[in-house]
Amino acid sequence: MSLLPAEVLSSFWRFERPTGRSRLNKCYKPKVGTLANFGDRDLVKKRKCIRYLEDICNRSNTILIKTIRMSLDILFDIFTGIPHLKIVHLVRDPRAILNSRNNLFQYDNADVKNMKTSAYGLCDRMNKDFISSKGNNQTKQGTFVLKYECLTADPSTVTKILYNHLNLNYTDSVTTWLQSHTNGHKNDDGIAGVQTGNSLNISSKWITKYPQFVSKLVDKECSTLYKSLGVSDSQSMLKQYRTNNFKLYEDMCSEYQQNRSWLI
Repeated sequence: MSLLPAEVLSSFWRFERPTGRSRLNKCYKPKVGTLANFGDRDLVKKRKCIRYLEDICNRSNTILIKTIRMSLDILFDIFTGIPHLKIVHLVRDPRAILNSRNNLFQYDNADVKNMKTSAYGLCDRMNKDFISSKGNNQTKQGTFVLKYECLTADPSTVTKILYNHLNLNYTDSVTTWLQSHTNGHKNDDGIAGVQTGNSLNISSKWITKYPQFVSKLVDKECSTLYKSLGVSDSQSMLKQYRTNNFKLYEDMCSEYQQNRSWLI
């Protein structure tokens, strides 16, 4: 990180629980009533902060990197150079992703056209990545497909399976954190939209957001991906949501439930 510009961490002091937050506050948080100082003294302070966090990273047994919108094909060659690399491939129902991206749409003609294009592009790419993660012999042993909806429906089971795959120690503190962040009663948006209420309810809100004609349009563009993920069309999902939302992702999450017997 020391090779990056000093301002690379300037926004992280705002987050509540990153490693070294107190140090980030001292280095980056602007003083009340003053403008940010970009002088030499300020730069030296920030450089020390970066080196401090870099040292923590270097001493860690596990290094986790989150990246978005990277095709899995790009990662195949990396396994040769990093044989112990493990990939957590996070996937989510494409309708939830599209709703999040387009929640300001009023669904006029232009917006519907954009939605059709977005749905095709997203679902086509997701399906290719999903097939790659399941079928490529080079990566499937090192790749864990983490389905977001299954994590929200049964956080404890899915997290234990994930920790086992990553050879991490699942502790009581993890259980406590999961319970407070996935089964709470607070639905207020926190920093970056983080919520600590019931995770299943929060993750499935999108189901009631789509007009029927938009749902049908997305279903048509994403039908192949639905089969890969094990999810139903939008009208079936809406009916199940109103009947018993705990069974919304029953088929999608069956692979995780089959592994419950050997969990410690």
